Amino acid sequence: MDRGLQYGDGLFETIAVRASRPLLWGYHIERLAEGARRLGIPAPDTGLMYREARRAIGDAPHGALKLLLTRGVAEQRGYAPSRSPSPSRIFQFFPSSTPYPQNPLEPVRLRFCDTPLALSP
Repeated sequence: MDRGLQYGDGLFETIAVRASRPLLWGYHIERLAEGARRLGIPAPDTGLMYREARRAIGDAPHGALKLLLTRGVAEQRGYAPSRSPSPSRIFQFFPSSTPYPQNPLEPVRLRFCDTPLALSP
């Protein structure tokens, strides 16, 4: 009955992990807190989230951590959000065998895709 899973009522951050540490943690948490504020979802304690993130990562050296914050379980069935939400946090960790990029602040190459999206009537 979690609103994030039922209706997409929440937000997420995907964080690179190198040397068993979430990179740019402060920036990600600031963005998550701002998104939660805009959605009216109480932001959880950052210290608690860091401990939970470290638990999800364990001793894996590299990978990607996905942190989902939802409005939580609905008080009743239907679209109306809870008046006093109790947010849920979901952490997923996906290990990788090598770190990429080596430097998270290293420039990357981008290009425009010439393929148009299909329009569906």
